[in-house]
Amino acid sequence: MPRKPGYGDPSKARLGGRKQRLGHQDFDKPSSSQDDDVPMTDPLDAGDNVEEFGEEFGDEFGAAADDGGDTSDDQSGDSSTESDDEGIVDATDVRYADSDEAIDHTTRAAIPLRELLNAITYEEVVYAEPPPSLNFTEDTGGEVDVSELEGLPSELIDDVSGAQPQQRIIPELLPKPKADLNDPSEIIPSIQQNKYLEISQFEKALTAYIELTNMSRRDYASLVDVLRLITGPDGEVHPLVAGLPKQLSTLRDRLRRRLPLMKMRKAEIPLNVMKLPTLPPGMKADEREKIQAFKLKLAEHRRHSRSKGKGKDKAIFENAPPTAAELRLLALDLPKITMNLTFFDPISVFKNFIASDIVKGSYSGPGTFVDNPTELYHSNAWLSSIRASSGHYAHVSVEGQPGPAIFPSEFIYYWCTDVNCFCQAISEDSEDIRNIHIGRVIGFGWDKRTDSCTLEFPNELALQIQEAFPVHRNNMICVPIQDDDELVLTSTLTYIPESRAFSHAEANVFLDCHWGEKMTSIFRSDTSRLDISRPKRGAPPNFPKYDTIDTPWVRNEEYYVVRRIIVGDDLVPICHTHPPRAELELKAYGRELYADKWDSAVSGNLPVVSFPMLTFIDGFGVYRNSYRTLMGFYFTPAALKADERLRPGSIFPLVLGPHASDFGDVIAALRTMAYADHGIVEDINGQDTRICAFTMAYIGDMPQQAENSGLKGPRATRFCRFCNIIAMGGQIVDPNQPFYVDVNQEGRFHNQTLQMQKMMQGLRSEAAKEAYGKQWGLSDPSPALATISPALDLIVSRPMDPAHSEFSGLSTLAHYLLRDGILTKDASLEYALQLRVFPFPPGWQRLQSPIHHLASYDMSSHAQWSIIIPILLRQWLKPEHIKAGFVEQAENFVLGTPVIDLVIGAFTKIIKSNVTLMGREVSTEQRDNMARIIQAARYAFNQLAMIAAASGGRSQAASRIGTPARAASATPGPSGVVGGDSGTVEAKRSLASQFANDTLRPNIHIGMHYPIIANEYGLPVNVNTFTGENLHRWFKDRVFGSNYSNIEHVLLMKMNFQETLRLVLRGAFAYDDPELTEEMAELYQKCPSLFARVLSRADQMDIQDDSEYELDVSMSADNLHANPTAINRLPSRELAKHRHDVNNGQNLPLRSNSQVVHSIFRTHLRTAYHLDYGKERDYPSLFENRTIQWSRKFGFTSKESGDRFVFGCGQYVMFSREGQDHVGRVDHVMVFENFEDSHIFIVLSKLNRTGSRDRLLDLEVFEQTDEAVVVGIPAIKAQKLYMVHIDGVGVVLVDWDLYCL
Repeated sequence: MPRKPGYGDPSKARLGGRKQRLGHQDFDKPSSSQDDDVPMTDPLDAGDNVEEFGEEFGDEFGAAADDGGDTSDDQSGDSSTESDDEGIVDATDVRYADSDEAIDHTTRAAIPLRELLNAITYEEVVYAEPPPSLNFTEDTGGEVDVSELEGLPSELIDDVSGAQPQQRIIPELLPKPKADLNDPSEIIPSIQQNKYLEISQFEKALTAYIELTNMSRRDYASLVDVLRLITGPDGEVHPLVAGLPKQLSTLRDRLRRRLPLMKMRKAEIPLNVMKLPTLPPGMKADEREKIQAFKLKLAEHRRHSRSKGKGKDKAIFENAPPTAAELRLLALDLPKITMNLTFFDPISVFKNFIASDIVKGSYSGPGTFVDNPTELYHSNAWLSSIRASSGHYAHVSVEGQPGPAIFPSEFIYYWCTDVNCFCQAISEDSEDIRNIHIGRVIGFGWDKRTDSCTLEFPNELALQIQEAFPVHRNNMICVPIQDDDELVLTSTLTYIPESRAFSHAEANVFLDCHWGEKMTSIFRSDTSRLDISRPKRGAPPNFPKYDTIDTPWVRNEEYYVVRRIIVGDDLVPICHTHPPRAELELKAYGRELYADKWDSAVSGNLPVVSFPMLTFIDGFGVYRNSYRTLMGFYFTPAALKADERLRPGSIFPLVLGPHASDFGDVIAALRTMAYADHGIVEDINGQDTRICAFTMAYIGDMPQQAENSGLKGPRATRFCRFCNIIAMGGQIVDPNQPFYVDVNQEGRFHNQTLQMQKMMQGLRSEAAKEAYGKQWGLSDPSPALATISPALDLIVSRPMDPAHSEFSGLSTLAHYLLRDGILTKDASLEYALQLRVFPFPPGWQRLQSPIHHLASYDMSSHAQWSIIIPILLRQWLKPEHIKAGFVEQAENFVLGTPVIDLVIGAFTKIIKSNVTLMGREVSTEQRDNMARIIQAARYAFNQLAMIAAASGGRSQAASRIGTPARAASATPGPSGVVGGDSGTVEAKRSLASQFANDTLRPNIHIGMHYPIIANEYGLPVNVNTFTGENLHRWFKDRVFGSNYSNIEHVLLMKMNFQETLRLVLRGAFAYDDPELTEEMAELYQKCPSLFARVLSRADQMDIQDDSEYELDVSMSADNLHANPTAINRLPSRELAKHRHDVNNGQNLPLRSNSQVVHSIFRTHLRTAYHLDYGKERDYPSLFENRTIQWSRKFGFTSKESGDRFVFGCGQYVMFSREGQDHVGRVDHVMVFENFEDSHIFIVLSKLNRTGSRDRLLDLEVFEQTDEAVVVGIPAIKAQKLYMVHIDGVGVVLVDWDLYCL
């Protein structure tokens, strides 16, 4: 970007230098003065001194920040009469705190404030004198030569040349035409950064501490009083303390003005007046009457509605806010209420992230093919996308040089890598060249597989191809018969280096995305062509999926046609497959954009930076209830590694949709996201760069994802977003019934869904649209997210959330089933007691009692419980703990299987399914058998639920999935115990009905679709919602530090401060503001714990000074273990109780040279010195008589992950000895000092592997021994082991690893 005139000239003072947008108003029309008398208050701290806030910002800027407040004519007049000398910036005033008047003075001298406030876009530049490139005429007293304004709108030129002839105007500050007239948002005038404002390190640290801890004004006043106790020898208060302002807002605003806070935008959106908890106080009486009339009409409609009470609680149904259909049906002229939606400017946020070390240290470029994908850049979502590769593409080779780029979804001719294939005999100039392989590219990237195709070509990209077979090379019998011009694709993948691609075949192949589509579903009676002119009385119209007359797929001159693909043993229409991402990207933005402007092989192209994101959308009760719901819209950089991406600090909010707002209106305000989705050019650290910040996947819970896709939610007849299954009424008779779906035939697919939305949009009446949507599961023919992400698959890009389906869904249902349907009343109480004392994994908190608090468990609690319960049941469960009726039904239902084995086996299968879907690491075997593992868990749960339903009384199936509510199981019986054997016959039947309904829950069914998600995103855990849910907690905590007014803006401003600090520390502004970056880095090294709330673990490791990990800090540290410590020293009197084989069965020694020390102890010690600390074999040859410090715990920090590991006595560790890994139980920890040498040693009891696995838990079994081992810190692996002793079995190693908060 070229610099403006005057940049870099030291004789011309400049403040700022970044672009800024202000509110859009008519340039020559004065703003409304209705806000002139409204005091400017600090939105982050209501009640602060108003006058002081005005002094800090200047009265004129305060009016600007109050959203368009008018300025007086006196101000403009004053600025026009000031001399040129008065416009020069006083550098002394600028560098210190009292610089507002100097800045405002200069601004008024340079440009009228009215023009500044009304500008759409301006460059924040203040000159001490006119730039030399701007011509000033002699006869106008400094008036701008209108000829210099060529190209600006005429009305702006008229206003400049005629309205105020005596004022000097800089063209860079004049309004520019709005880029997108359909964009309802505009930049908010915000606090302008003052790079010359000097703030001491003490003040920076104190302000950051106050802001990050959400300190109140009262607490700040108390803190200042305490700090004033610090006096010098003369009794005077320290100057740094004496200089602190009395008002918290003043202190906070000084640092804000020094920081480059991210830009904010605003857009006016309507609110649903019926959802507001209270009506605005300024609403007129007639408007209130209209609202009351609507409420009466709505209540009458619901009382007479035939749908009232269908699976709903009557009170909830009648008090619920009106639905969209009810608003249309009961159309009244309700009052219109709007509010300003405040959100981060997406472009500003993405630019700052890309400029920081966060993105520099993340993955960039084409994806990677690996044997066992775990990261997003291993997945199809990355490998099949053009936008994810940062402009690095594969090419057809032309005379040894890169030729045309090859994009996924395109057909090419190629040679394979099989040396015995027929294609190897066909040369490039042969007449048979067109007989080589032809196939469809579906991905490209670096091949890091064991059997890599690029071993001989390490600098080449690999192409992932679905081969297309002509009729003479297709060995599969096709029905209908394959035509001579038809190619049949195969799902079996072929990999080749890019140099083996001969040419494109795109012009020769037509992809028929309509052929084979079924207009009906096996879950519905056959339908005919659309004919609703004469529907039968009382019967809803019957619709096909879509009208086949108007489809976009028309064959032109292509020689070949592709209609089908071989998937396993099935032949599937191509319309029933999910398209590669590149196909949709090319349709949305055109091939020329990527081939001509993005391709790094094209000379002269700008560098490209891809910034793929996971975007989380979800509503949450900001006050921890449902009375004030906000909609969070957050993003996480997809290029981060999984461990870092799953940390809470890696997610960033863009907008908080206000309560009573419409989802579509909020998304419409984010139109600038569409610019980043296409790609824009921005200045990144002084270099023009093309950046593309696009959403890779939208994540959320099931109802939100349905809205994101424009489909019906989980309570609809067609509740599934991935197939056409319908809600099954009654009871299931087969535990596998929810899986009886042929996804290849009954699945939902992107192109199909687009046509169905088009069909719904074209129906003539709202009633017909409602009927069509109900029949086929569509809710919105124009989903809002498609406007900002037009290149995403409507189905696959809205994945299911395994955290909700497995933890809040399956695990929760299983817990209720165990408590209320399987265990007796007495056993339920005993089970709750066992849960309180049973050993938990290291570092885990105890779970609340499931008897009274099960309903309050969060997702993480359910996840932890799912790991613990199989081991607990294996140790504790006896036949007498299980209800007699359940035992009787189980014996009839499952012949030959003991009921104990049936129950434990079911919960074991559930945790295996949870680990497969939410585990941090998934083996190749688990991935290959994912569908079977998931189905086995759901089969086992359905089996137990059906047995419980049969044993609890005659089951009465609910009419809808997921109902009735779990009223009986959530309410204690007469004895105060939930479930058990207590309660009336009606209560037991209600429980039985609930267990039967649980087998029909959508969360049970959707498990069959997770293999698709794993194939698309590497692992299902990569698209979980835990980090988003965790950010909800942050907002829920911070809202109580506000004045509860305009909380969306207040919370985002708090986040703005916090994230700006983080970006400064991560070097985002090292180019634009190196002085601030250096100062904050120095402050971090002095006060690292101050920024622990801001920086993620990876952030802290990246910017931490390495000197902290040097060996001289602790002699027990090494290149893998940092900061080793011994924790909780044992008193001497307690040591007298301990005997151990490490000292030949005697008491542990208190001193290193006492008579109690046995030679065996010294031998163990010397072995550990030699193997772990690198000492000589006989070291130490002499033992000094020093006290031995025995402790309860030891800990260290892993330099690889940055995680802190603490182990206590009784826990298990993995340690190494002579190149082999062993398992031991920590018995004792000691710090042994000998002369100048001091080290930490751990006394272990070794466990031996038995080579067997438990028959029910399928966990490895170890044998505890009395063999003592002494090791040093370097021998301990950075791995926490969860091992439990089970009577009659041994010690089992629980290697079930789940991701949870």
